[in-house]
Amino acid sequence: MIRSLSRGVVGLALSAALTAGLIVLPAAPAGAAVSFVGATSANNAGGGVSLIIPKPLGVAVDDVMIAQITYESGTSITPSAPPGWTLVRRTDNLQDIGQAIYHRTVDGTEGLSFSWGLDGKKGSGGILAYRGVDSANPIDVSSGGVGQGTTLTAPSVTTTTAGGVLLALFGTKKNTSLSTAAGMTERYENQNTIGGLPSSSANEQTLGAAGATGARSSTAGESEKWVAQLVALRGGDTTSTLTVVKAGTGYGRIIARPAGLITCGDHRQDCTAEVENGTVVTLRAQPQGRYTVFESWSGGPCDGSTDRSCVVTVTEDVTITGTFTYNSPDPAGGGRLRP
Repeated sequence: MIRSLSRGVVGLALSAALTAGLIVLPAAPAGAAVSFVGATSANNAGGGVSLIIPKPLGVAVDDVMIAQITYESGTSITPSAPPGWTLVRRTDNLQDIGQAIYHRTVDGTEGLSFSWGLDGKKGSGGILAYRGVDSANPIDVSSGGVGQGTTLTAPSVTTTTAGGVLLALFGTKKNTSLSTAAGMTERYENQNTIGGLPSSSANEQTLGAAGATGARSSTAGESEKWVAQLVALRGGDTTSTLTVVKAGTGYGRIIARPAGLITCGDHRQDCTAEVENGTVVTLRAQPQGRYTVFESWSGGPCDGSTDRSCVVTVTEDVTITGTFTYNSPDPAGGGRLRP
């Protein structure tokens, strides 16, 4: 069985012994450090010389592809990758089940599919494609864990760069379902229904600041031996532009913390900053003058808010506008118009 929780399933028959699923989602908004391009998954049914996985649709030169290959027999076999693929990590659970992760940067010479040799054993897996990843050095860190039961857990990794993507890749020896890890999006799930094993799934999450990710877990429908891995992709662009606009008829300024990042107002137009992806910035609107009030924010996470503070985690180029209104006093009541 092939399943996607995000956009449905398209069955693609490559041969009598191959069933593949194709899921293509829209790219992330312009300016995002890393965006998802598409994914495919496949299995070799009851076993075969190789596991053939189609290339995701929509890939372009310098996109980075990540392949998950889940296979029976663990340490007793030696998977062979197609040309151009580099091993990231191999994790085996004795001679029962194993999983190998590979990466490749698209250069335009690829065919429509890729074939992994599995020594005639049963396997399943998939390929994920991303844009905006550091094509020369796409892998930040990775981890691998093994066990037996219904809870598959991939150990935490500590990333060294902000704004990347975390992949949680699960494999179990059983033909069974695998749940989506908390806080993540499932990109594919593939069960080898003929012959009973194995099953694989791929989950994804956009990262903020660098640091420990914590472990990620998936729950299997049936108990069996399993393998679970985390892979963090390194973003090719680690900074984004934060632009602040002071608008309206009132007098005032907008300052940002960390201190000195932005001071944008009537007399100082320091309104743009390059910020490391994942940085948490607090904007503070400061009306100036007796008759000026702060109206609201527009753009970004505080759109429509009238609170003077706006907290934004910068992961892409963003423009946030703060509007101030000058309320003219009534001269008949003794007030004085501000020039």
